[in-house]
Amino acid sequence: MILSNYTDMYKLISKNSYIAKIGIYFTILLDHAIMLIIIIGGEFVANYQMLDEYLDELVSNGKVCGCAVALQTGNERTHYKFAGLQSCDGNVPIKSDTLYRIYSMTKLVTVVAVIQLIEKNALKLEDALSDCIPKFKNMMVYKHLPNGKIETVPADRELTILDLLTMRSGISYAYDDIGPASTSMREAVATLRANNPRYSTMQYAQMLAELPLAFQPGTHFLYGASCDVLAAVVEVISGNTFGEYLEKNIFMPLEMHNTFFRWNENTISRVADIYTIGANKKLRKLTNRNFQYEPQSRFEEGGGGLLSTLDDYMAFAKMLCCGGKTSSGARLISEKSVCSMTQNYLNEEQLADFGQKGFGYGLCVRTRLENTCDIKLAQRGEFGWYGVAGSLVIIDISKKLTAVYMQQLIPAGEAEIHQKLRELIYGAI
Repeated sequence: MILSNYTDMYKLISKNSYIAKIGIYFTILLDHAIMLIIIIGGEFVANYQMLDEYLDELVSNGKVCGCAVALQTGNERTHYKFAGLQSCDGNVPIKSDTLYRIYSMTKLVTVVAVIQLIEKNALKLEDALSDCIPKFKNMMVYKHLPNGKIETVPADRELTILDLLTMRSGISYAYDDIGPASTSMREAVATLRANNPRYSTMQYAQMLAELPLAFQPGTHFLYGASCDVLAAVVEVISGNTFGEYLEKNIFMPLEMHNTFFRWNENTISRVADIYTIGANKKLRKLTNRNFQYEPQSRFEEGGGGLLSTLDDYMAFAKMLCCGGKTSSGARLISEKSVCSMTQNYLNEEQLADFGQKGFGYGLCVRTRLENTCDIKLAQRGEFGWYGVAGSLVIIDISKKLTAVYMQQLIPAGEAEIHQKLRELIYGAI
């Protein structure tokens, strides 16, 4: 109960014992603290209203079909917002159980799986990749000659687990256009899908082992399919499929009951449709992005294959924000490992390859290198990543802040949307 008049309280102070006086003073201070919290709370509501309005604008302006955000500080969920529809063809609103293709936010889950194996002494960062997958022995590397020609030469050293975790392996993605590495990757993926459409995680990794690397191991940064190879490493060491390992060691402890690689007849109706911007500047549904989520698929992509909900991914991200512990107190990885995950591993030349101002790159996460002037409350060490369809996770241990945003759009418009979200989220706290 908040007191509005303290006259009687001060009379009591003058008439009562020393102990009683302390109790009365404490009551007054508590009253003031409660009023201050209410005032601060009013500011929070105003700032969250701006965030809510922005999500509503994204939908009403036709930039996304639907989107959602969740914020958590410490162990308290501080805000939730859903906007729009799961499909622009229907009338099902975005809800807490809506499933999203989280794409590269899968990488953080893969890293935690690898760290768990390292903490069990089943794996080391400096281990050669070929110890787990022999086909990666004696890799070749593309070399650009002064006359403009390209040849392949032997790798100076073996690829390591750390090379994969920091994207310094030279393994490309098929959709990039960075030269012969991405060209050969594109051709190899097309051939694999044509000849063996139900290829496994290991078969995909072994395909990569047959391709020359973009550069000598450890010399440059290139965002690519390294985490897909790490998924195969987890399979070799654990003796399980990648999905089975994640279910037992990450999803079950975190009660992530809505995170998986494949939908089924009970879950497909909850998957949000994915869109692009058509020639008429309006949303157009993409229908060619779903082959790996079908029940018969065997490819469990460590770099981008998971379906998840806002709540499930928040549970995972909050675990990292809490130094590797679940909300029930169970430890998935050590606090030291979380710190290792979020330190910068890139030198100056590799930071230029990465190209995200103010950020370095840790173990498959970007990590802020310095306090910024445009978002004054963002601190050095804040980390996270995003998916190609626009999902985003921000984890700031210094502020005990976890933020997860979901949408389904390619190209995602992240340069505009994510920057605005960051401003509104940090402005709210």
